[in-house]
Amino acid sequence: MFDLDGYLENYDDLNQLDTQMRFPDQKSNSFLPSGDTTWALLTWYHLNYIVPDFSKCLASTFQSNQVLQASALVGRKVIVTANYLLINKELSCQMLIEVITHVNKAMAVIYDCTGRIIRKLLLGEQPAGFLEFEWDLLNYQGLRIPPGKYLLQASGFVADKKIPLKTLIIANVNGVNLEQKTGEIKLSIAGLGDVTLEQVEFISN
Repeated sequence: MFDLDGYLENYDDLNQLDTQMRFPDQKSNSFLPSGDTTWALLTWYHLNYIVPDFSKCLASTFQSNQVLQASALVGRKVIVTANYLLINKELSCQMLIEVITHVNKAMAVIYDCTGRIIRKLLLGEQPAGFLEFEWDLLNYQGLRIPPGKYLLQASGFVADKKIPLKTLIIANVNGVNLEQKTGEIKLSIAGLGDVTLEQVEFISN
């Protein structure tokens, strides 16, 4: 089974400041000068009317800081929740299956974009945990698959009942992108394309 000792869970540190800014502590008055509401109102008026671009500048600066923090992930391995692959020039693909309980006949099935089965990987009996396996990107005939999008499904049997299993991809972070319309930060992942930070389950140390 896969050992997660070399990985940090989720991305809380990256978004901690963002959470604090978007959901400030309503019980705290530390933002306002103690006992000086008039000064606070004048300051608010100045920032919102005399200097109308201040908020935009602040947001832009904060956004830039987030991008810089996310850029520190470039070159590191991450584990991402995904049920698809975007294959280009990759030589192979490392995958995980989250086995929630002991299962028999664990299996990973890869489909092309038309729904045709490209490959079945029979993984046998597995205990609970994270099952790691690697796909060589070859089809049934032993031929390299062409570039494109492929779907991934995993399953196992518990007491003769087939259950779906969660699939994850282990891959490198190639870059960081910022959505201009939404301001959302996305990571460019090898074999997956752009993914949101919410999809990242673990980050390598």
